[in-house]
Amino acid sequence: MPPSSQPQQAKLSSSMMPRPSGSEPPCGTARSYYHRGMSLVSEGSSFPNIPTSNADFISVDDGSARLRFMRLTTNAIVSDPNAMTRSGLPLAIMMAPFANLGPGEQPVPIVDFSAKQVGGPLRCERCHGYANPGFKFMSGGSQFQCNLCTHVNTTPTEHFSPISPATGLRMDADQRHELRLGSVDYIIGSPDYCIRPPQPPCYLFALDVSSGAISSGLSAFAIMSIRSAIGSNLLPGSNQGARIAIMTFDKGLHFFDARGTEDGKSVTTQYVPDVMDPFVPLGGDALFLTPKQALHAVDAAIETHGLSPNAQQQEKDGPTAAPIECSLASAFQAIKMAFMECGGKAFVISGSLPTAGVAKLERRGGGAIGGGEDREMGLLKEAMPNYEIIGCELAEVQASVDLFLAPSSVYIDAATLGRVPRACGGRMHLFTAFDPIRDGASLHRSLCVAASEPRAFEALLRVRTSPGLDVKGEYIGHFGRPQRGDDIAGPVFDASSTIGLEISVTSKLIADDRRGGNRYGGTPSLFDEACVQSATLYTDCLGRRCIRVHTMFAQKTTVLAEMFRHADVDATAAFLAKKASSAVLIGGTSFSKASEALTEKTAQAFYVYRKHCTTASLSGQLILPEALKVLPVMMLGLIKSAAFRKAALSMQSADAVTVDERAAALSFISCAKISEVAAMCYPRMWDITNLDKKAGVPLPPLADPMITNLAGEAASPRNPTKEPIALPNTLPLAAESLVDNKMLLVENAMQMVLWLGSQVDKKEAEEVIAQVGPGRLCIRAETAGSAALTKDISEKGKRIAKIINRVVAERRGLSRPQVVVRSAPGAGGEAKFLNPLLVEDQGSSHYSYVSYLRQIHKRVMDKMSNDSAQSDLQTWEMLNHGY
Repeated sequence: MPPSSQPQQAKLSSSMMPRPSGSEPPCGTARSYYHRGMSLVSEGSSFPNIPTSNADFISVDDGSARLRFMRLTTNAIVSDPNAMTRSGLPLAIMMAPFANLGPGEQPVPIVDFSAKQVGGPLRCERCHGYANPGFKFMSGGSQFQCNLCTHVNTTPTEHFSPISPATGLRMDADQRHELRLGSVDYIIGSPDYCIRPPQPPCYLFALDVSSGAISSGLSAFAIMSIRSAIGSNLLPGSNQGARIAIMTFDKGLHFFDARGTEDGKSVTTQYVPDVMDPFVPLGGDALFLTPKQALHAVDAAIETHGLSPNAQQQEKDGPTAAPIECSLASAFQAIKMAFMECGGKAFVISGSLPTAGVAKLERRGGGAIGGGEDREMGLLKEAMPNYEIIGCELAEVQASVDLFLAPSSVYIDAATLGRVPRACGGRMHLFTAFDPIRDGASLHRSLCVAASEPRAFEALLRVRTSPGLDVKGEYIGHFGRPQRGDDIAGPVFDASSTIGLEISVTSKLIADDRRGGNRYGGTPSLFDEACVQSATLYTDCLGRRCIRVHTMFAQKTTVLAEMFRHADVDATAAFLAKKASSAVLIGGTSFSKASEALTEKTAQAFYVYRKHCTTASLSGQLILPEALKVLPVMMLGLIKSAAFRKAALSMQSADAVTVDERAAALSFISCAKISEVAAMCYPRMWDITNLDKKAGVPLPPLADPMITNLAGEAASPRNPTKEPIALPNTLPLAAESLVDNKMLLVENAMQMVLWLGSQVDKKEAEEVIAQVGPGRLCIRAETAGSAALTKDISEKGKRIAKIINRVVAERRGLSRPQVVVRSAPGAGGEAKFLNPLLVEDQGSSHYSYVSYLRQIHKRVMDKMSNDSAQSDLQTWEMLNHGY
């Protein structure tokens, strides 16, 4: 495979730079299928065979888990431990055990062992690994050898099947999902897998009703969003016995008992004034209600706190009677007590700094203004350890919290408050200077998505590897380990929960001695592959105890170039980003040192590639491995993101980042999906003015509507109406793309910007944006009530709306979409919201893409002359300290 190379520095130009858009198919191209075998057999391909995380494709299970669930940073692992260490490329696996599948993809098959008489899943008696396509059966089927520890086991009677002399496979191979597919769900009935009897899921909504939250409009808007989520049955298990609790808090705690409402009784409100020693006055049967009862409790909360539209109008005409204090930490403690017996998921919406009850906070050092890196690093540290402790206590009772912070000001100490969701498997969402007109739709969407995503409760995850591999470190973002053992405790896993684990080669991998033949479909040949298996024990939304097993295989190689050839750039970037963000947020590493470590790690990998994998010797050439050719621009974009951008001495700087925004960005990266991290590293920008005729409509179905995967499983017939909406091809993230007669849409998973050039036709602009008040512009398709705003627009406007709707649906972290008009009154919008996303431009005290590549090239050549690889590895490894 010929490497990518750049000509001499004097001729380096931005138009020649590798970009993610270089691997995009033309707009409107039908989706293609992908399975692991395709990457291993297409030797002559000049492009990476692994689809990017934001690409449109259909992932097929061919005996190795689909990319939706697991991605290795490389799918070819160097057998020699020393060579692997010196490679400079991280070896890690990114896992999303309960990720949503794409349209047309087969669901994870279910194997039912709930009946006691049928035993349990087939497992190795030594390492307790689960059956997978790598198990090798022998002695006529009476024994099997585990590919995770090489132990030879006796096949239990209930799992015995003779081996076919013709194929060498078990006679029941086509019927045993766990022996031919990489992913499987076991339903189990044995009490050995249960801490307590499985039960339906429990949810709790807690809302800030202090005067600040009410006057900003947060309380009224959030309570209606809560009502919508419950009334629409968005909560998983709503129709199968799920229970819901409602509470509010200001200087005290309010609980609502709606048990008798179905018989005509009124809702009873219980008030707890002692927030220094909070408690739950209602038992579980009274606190946790049916969805119908919960709606009555919500209505009672609306009436109690005056959150109806009429009451809100009266509020504008006079001062509020609500207390100004907020007892958020006391609410967290009450939530822990409520979940003591059942566990579950809580959604907490707050707009005020905790000023009452336990763990009160104060504005630290001027709040939003950083004043330089050293001062800002001090503000990124937690103000007190109480919130981390509360988060750990929530995790111990199998409870998880998603925290929605929507202050009316620009500071709420997100760095401290964010410790609670981080410690218990939740997420933090920040809506700075909340305005219900501008931010209401984002809050509603984020809350509804979060409410609809829980998939697993009381979960415990363990990762096992084949001989020679070991999990050496973890950068898991928002989960923790129990006090004993190697398991990862996840009170609640949702569809977006992503875990990253670093893997080391501890001993020489056994050579692959296969000689042709079918390598897939659950054949014994997979026994020789390197293997990583994750098993998650959990209770599903129907109250059943289950085990979800994902097994991924990677080839072993003695050729270092193969490791680079089969690298996954998105998985690599995601792992590097998560490790760096954890080092800053938890380990106390400065973001400038973290940025330096990211650059050094990139240069180190390219140095190894140049030295050991190429024959080119001209110093004027920058040689990049084909699969990782866009890694430099992704690392540049990450360094320029709000998480790692250089600290501004003054908030008057156009690209200044507040402490809360930086804390939110770091927290977001630590728990984001791979596709979201990829968008953070290199945002996507589309021209929606001259829209391709194939954009904004469903992608065409495949010419062959059926496919049989290599494990023998037939896919469903393709339904053209359920194909994803086609997106336009992306543009380079540079100022040269900002043409005055164009409208551009940009998103980086946290932020969406619609940019209007100064010469855009007014009628075209009005099809995309709407004026909702004096000087207030919003994106029609994104705004609350978008159905009415997009009703009478043209066919092109409707296609643009579909594009925006698709982007919004895929990004649960999007907040505050901005409309930026070039040369509009009140200058600064373009500099503040758009320019920081143009990662290829130099910007304020940052590299441009061209200069960053030159910097990478210079470091590579310095390493070639000085052989400084070992010291540079130490620069990267320092990110482990303190985490």
